[in-house]
Amino acid sequence: MEKYLSYIKKDDLEEIHVKLQELLASLHIFYSNLRGIHWNIKDTNFFVIHEKTEDLYEYIEKIIDIIAERSRMLGYDSEFRYSEFIKKSFIKELDVESTSDFLLSMQSIVNSLEEILKNIFGMRKLIDAAFDYGTANIIDDIMSDLEKHLWMHKALLENCHCFCHDDNKSECCECDTK
Repeated sequence: MEKYLSYIKKDDLEEIHVKLQELLASLHIFYSNLRGIHWNIKDTNFFVIHEKTEDLYEYIEKIIDIIAERSRMLGYDSEFRYSEFIKKSFIKELDVESTSDFLLSMQSIVNSLEEILKNIFGMRKLIDAAFDYGTANIIDDIMSDLEKHLWMHKALLENCHCFCHDDNKSECCECDTK
């Protein structure tokens, strides 16, 4: 029995697997960062951020499983060690201060989502060239969902950035998220 899908070239499968594992590592670090924000945020927007980060990390947890299982379907083992995730991730760990501040947290989420989407978009050429329609469908669904999360987090960041936050006031004068 072959360890890979016979209708896709083994060299292509190897390249796709490597990219999936890089994405997997980055999603794990992003997940950990989101949990840190969820737990540590100290802002007048606490409830909104707490809820939105929970929605996002629960989704990221699901796609971590999907990506890991796709590598298995391609015939490869999936990484599970955080020591390896740190090495392979294009998303960096946040410091504790960044997880408690509204602007730093939201900007980190937006930047991370943009990096993940850019990476996924770059993977599409490789996946398309290999005629790996299964991975393409998975990646397309993830990309569409993450684009929506990016849009929502950008809107939250833009709509809650007012002079109150700049002046460190305890309540926000312009946001609906008090």
